[in-house]
Amino acid sequence: MFCLIVESDPAISMAWEACLFDMGLEVAIAVSVTEALRVLRQRQVDLVLLNHTLGAETTEPVALYIQHYAPNARLILITGTGAFPRGEARRYMPGVDWVLRQPVVLNDLRALVEYAVRDMRRDAAYREPQRQRTPA
Repeated sequence: MFCLIVESDPAISMAWEACLFDMGLEVAIAVSVTEALRVLRQRQVDLVLLNHTLGAETTEPVALYIQHYAPNARLILITGTGAFPRGEARRYMPGVDWVLRQPVVLNDLRALVEYAVRDMRRDAAYREPQRQRTPA
């Protein structure tokens, strides 16, 4: 499984990368919206860890791209800005599956990623029989 981390702080992104790598995931890091969109255009992504704010820019364009062009990818939005205090992230950033608040506890990240991986595998198993029934 391939995971894209979108985070501009190298210390944070490397900690998340090590956590996911230890879980057996293939990981890439993007430090900007432009870089994240480039990665998403180049390969299929299964899971995205998306920090809401990267310096002066927000990552809403990445969430929109995923919603339209990678709808099977799971999206974990990470925010420490106080954005979406009432859980309204899905209204303003379509495609968000889960929200984590910063600072992120690595055990919480690991647990949520494990859940997301199980969720993706279950959905893939459900879609596979449907695909086989489609006439050639």
